Amino acid sequence: MPTKDHAYLRRKGVAPGSNRQLGSLMLVPLVDGTRLVNVQTIATDGTKRFLKGGRKQGCYHPIGAFDTDRPLLICEGWATGMTLHAETGLAVACAMDAGNLMPVARYLRSRYPGASIIVACDNDHATVGNPGVTKGRAAAEAVGGRAIWPALDGIEGASDYNDLALLDREVAV
Repeated sequence: MPTKDHAYLRRKGVAPGSNRQLGSLMLVPLVDGTRLVNVQTIATDGTKRFLKGGRKQGCYHPIGAFDTDRPLLICEGWATGMTLHAETGLAVACAMDAGNLMPVARYLRSRYPGASIIVACDNDHATVGNPGVTKGRAAAEAVGGRAIWPALDGIEGASDYNDLALLDREVAV
């Protein structure tokens, strides 16, 4: 059934989008660009898992209409993607983690060669090497895109555009 009221949605302050719900699990579909290939489940406490044996690399959750006349955003998590779409109206591909940014960016570049691609990185400022920014910048550079990230340095527990919105700060790309 469609997701209407889930604790994760309330905590993140986002709409359910096209997600469904099975019991207490919110279901986030992942596509390879043409078909459904996996599902991320999100429990009410925020625990996330993928279906065993399902494909993730190069797959994403699409939000909005992909239109090459407007920039295409790529981000890590689903709540971040929902926040970016709500604030900008742009289409978003949620790669689900930093390690998948490069494969998703390369796939989308091949599918939409003329698109302006912006990788909206997580700012993992509290993690050595800041993998969100490091991997996001590499993905953007590999496809001739641009990398951006929220200015959250020094704010404990905050790393992405959803966190920025929850702090009542402007989300701009």
